[in-house]
Amino acid sequence: LPPTHLPPDLRFVINASSFFFCRDTISRDYLRRQNLSTPLLEFGPDTQLGMSARDDARANAFLQSHSLTPGRFSCFIPRLRYTPYYRVDNRPRQKDDDAKDAINARTTEPDHRKIRELITAYVRQTKHKALVCAEMTYQVELGKQALVDPLPDDVKPHVVWRDSYWLPDEAASVYAQALAVVSLECHSPLIAYRNGTPAFYVRQPTDTSKGQMYRDFGAADCFFEVDEATPELLWSRLAKIAQNPTRARRHVRQIMSTVESHQRRMVDAARA
Repeated sequence: LPPTHLPPDLRFVINASSFFFCRDTISRDYLRRQNLSTPLLEFGPDTQLGMSARDDARANAFLQSHSLTPGRFSCFIPRLRYTPYYRVDNRPRQKDDDAKDAINARTTEPDHRKIRELITAYVRQTKHKALVCAEMTYQVELGKQALVDPLPDDVKPHVVWRDSYWLPDEAASVYAQALAVVSLECHSPLIAYRNGTPAFYVRQPTDTSKGQMYRDFGAADCFFEVDEATPELLWSRLAKIAQNPTRARRHVRQIMSTVESHQRRMVDAARA
């Protein structure tokens, strides 16, 4: 896009900045074409990859109360293609909410059917448990409706539905003890990586360009487009983690090594 398409207030902020880091290279490359004057415009990993908050006590109590054994359960996070912010924020509907709701109604079942089939294969093949949990508040009920309730009868007893919302520190402590995290949301896998756990991001086409960050910090093989990924493909990748969790966690350490090198660059820029 030509420079005139950059909002004037954003142009002012960037031009006045000593440095400006973008969480994906698509955004960085776009801004580099905008004739900006900040001396440093680079890619920098999403700050979720630096989150150190944990609540091990609350997480351990939750795991024990649901008989979730560390290393023998995986987490699955649902998502609508458009977040219903009018419901989340309890505000009046906007003029485009009808169109977004219509898209959600058309895509919720096909998107989540793939994750259900993945859960089914995972439970049947590994005999592990599955935890369906949320990254945003509306996903608590969505997880039950779109992932848990339609599962086959032989699978349901091995699936735990997290029926309440949690804060990121408890989620981090649970993800740290999971075999893997599979998410239609972008940030739960980042929390998992920060805590050493393998994770997949299954991106929906309405979820902006931020998914590019997975390619940028070395997790391209953990990134899938929901319209292109099949349950069989997802299971083949998750099966490899279940077969060799040590190797999978070693791959996460490699990913985080790349992340940390970029983080050091960001800290050095701030210090300078």
